[in-house]
Amino acid sequence: MNAGDSDATYGRSNGPQDGQFRSIPTEAAPGGAVGQPGRTEIDARREARRKRMNGLLAASGGLATVVFLVLGFTMGAWYWAWVVFLLPGILRTYLGASE
Repeated sequence: MNAGDSDATYGRSNGPQDGQFRSIPTEAAPGGAVGQPGRTEIDARREARRKRMNGLLAASGGLATVVFLVLGFTMGAWYWAWVVFLLPGILRTYLGASE
């Protein structure tokens, strides 16, 4: 029996061969709907947002160090300024959960 057929076709080879399947039909993405962006546009927006967030996450460790040093030297806040090192982890968790 071939994939999708309802009758047995043993011995014939006019359809998909052993181990081959017919492709499953899929619906076309509604790109022309008024007021709704196409699927590729949504994917492009998500990818652009992901790139921006990855850049922010890459810089967050260095920024935390700079903020720590600025707070320490200008305000003498060495005893509580270590809290800024928690912010990159919190930011990463928040952004990971929002995807």
